[in-house]
Amino acid sequence: MKTGHCVRKDDALAELREKVLGADFLIFGTPVYERHVSAQMKAFFDRTFMWIHLVGLLGKPVLTAITNGSDGIRPTQKYLSGIISMMGGIVVGHMRGIGQQPGFFPDRERCRSAYEPLARRVAAILDGSLRVRPGLLNIICFEIMKHHAQRTHRTAKRYDSSYTDFEHRYWEEKGWFGSSYRKALKSSRIRPRISSPHGRGSRAQAYNK
Repeated sequence: MKTGHCVRKDDALAELREKVLGADFLIFGTPVYERHVSAQMKAFFDRTFMWIHLVGLLGKPVLTAITNGSDGIRPTQKYLSGIISMMGGIVVGHMRGIGQQPGFFPDRERCRSAYEPLARRVAAILDGSLRVRPGLLNIICFEIMKHHAQRTHRTAKRYDSSYTDFEHRYWEEKGWFGSSYRKALKSSRIRPRISSPHGRGSRAQAYNK
């Protein structure tokens, strides 16, 4: 909380964090373990939790890809969508498949056919011909974290604590306390690059099939 980064520096997290933040498009893929993401992915989110407070993935289009052997895809997908949105990422689609062990993927041909339209959308995102607007969840999460930064800072000051100074200063320097998610995107010079083909008023969630 004091620095905005995980205090451990003895592994590859810093390099991975830089690659994620520098990416134009993100795919978060995981098998289902006990109706949840893998331990490795959970550890990654735990150690980058400040991206929730700092909206670290602001405007980044994200695709989730989940495989399992029986059940648990839906709650895993819900968790991923929630934490990505809290971090500011725009979830543009989901891929789901059944695969019980490495090299055994009986769902392969069905998935290839079912997700071909989604693959074309992703290609259009990457070449800049398709644009996206943030979904309602992005807007709500931004407002939640904005008020959180203000409220916790006021509370910390009453107890003469500097614990929340970094987070509050970050929002203040960005000019986000008087801003919305869309204005924050504009001020950060990041544009979501997908828009729904379903007409005016559609949201990014229209792609979540």
